[in-house]
Amino acid sequence: MKAALLYGPHDWRIEEIDSPTFTDDQLLISIKACGVCHSELHQWEEKIPGLDYPRFIGHEAAGIIKKVGSHIKKFKEGDRVALWIFGKGFAEEVSVNEDQVFPINDDITYEEALAEPISCTTNALLKTNVLLADTVALVGTGFMGLILLQQLKHQGVSKLIAIDVRNEILTKAKELGA
Repeated sequence: MKAALLYGPHDWRIEEIDSPTFTDDQLLISIKACGVCHSELHQWEEKIPGLDYPRFIGHEAAGIIKKVGSHIKKFKEGDRVALWIFGKGFAEEVSVNEDQVFPINDDITYEEALAEPISCTTNALLKTNVLLADTVALVGTGFMGLILLQQLKHQGVSKLIAIDVRNEILTKAKELGA
């Protein structure tokens, strides 16, 4: 099968690799879409000390279940899923454990199902104990910050302050309610 490997800054190669191993406790997923995380952009732009190359990247993926291990009860072949994986999101197939997979509805595209960023901001929100009367300042309102801003606004937080060095981002934050 084919997979993309990062060999270093600006050196991404499509290579033929072995198909993933598969156990009775796993699902084999045919990848249909994979997002690019900001941390992966850093790896593309510059060599990160401590990281081994070549390396697989891509952890925000969605696809269709191709095979189901005999111990798996929640899913079946053909189910559409979003998944969180440690790399190999830019491979044709990946084997994962059941707890790494989340079902997606048929009316959602694979690209729309790349929800890992929203789960990160939701996790942050759940840990903060923000109250409706609170004033919240978001330091850094890039992609993830703007998602969190919308979640806070939806929850009814009374005052949102966006802090960023980029004027176009601050304009967008203001449009979204900061």
